[in-house]
Amino acid sequence: DQILPASTDRQAELRFWLAARATGVVALLLMTAQVVFGLVLSHPHNKTTWRVSKKIFPWHDHIWVFVMAFLVAHIVSLVVDPKAGVDVAGAFIPGLSQYRSAPVALGTLALYAFVITAVTARWTRLLPNGWWLMLHRLALVIFIFSWLHGILAGTDSAALETAYIGMAIAVTAAG
Repeated sequence: DQILPASTDRQAELRFWLAARATGVVALLLMTAQVVFGLVLSHPHNKTTWRVSKKIFPWHDHIWVFVMAFLVAHIVSLVVDPKAGVDVAGAFIPGLSQYRSAPVALGTLALYAFVITAVTARWTRLLPNGWWLMLHRLALVIFIFSWLHGILAGTDSAALETAYIGMAIAVTAAG
């Protein structure tokens, strides 16, 4: 309200929804880019792909920070929204959300898998042999759960249908 005061109560209510939806969509777009980069990096390397890999690895390696920042903003904006039907327990315990509990649970599970994948990617040397790759492959599950969460929990999924299809095509093509 300091920058642009809401002219109606409805406009003030929509700010939480807009913040939650925008941060969720941006997090999913960034996660899509991270998964696409990871899939491209996982292909066998020759001289051409090696040059590309050197350019995209830093992006793949650091996008998770931005994904996490937008996820935190997404969760906070939902929890503080009195009309969202998602309290702290509903946001962090799968199935406890009053609003579309199954789709929100998919998002919660994706969040936990994302944290596991990000943390283990940082400390790969502490893991037993073979564990890093097994855990890192959760990224596809994370993408699928997040993608389904956005489609099924989002109130404006029909308007974003083209974006969801594009994300699915990008990940499939990279795979």
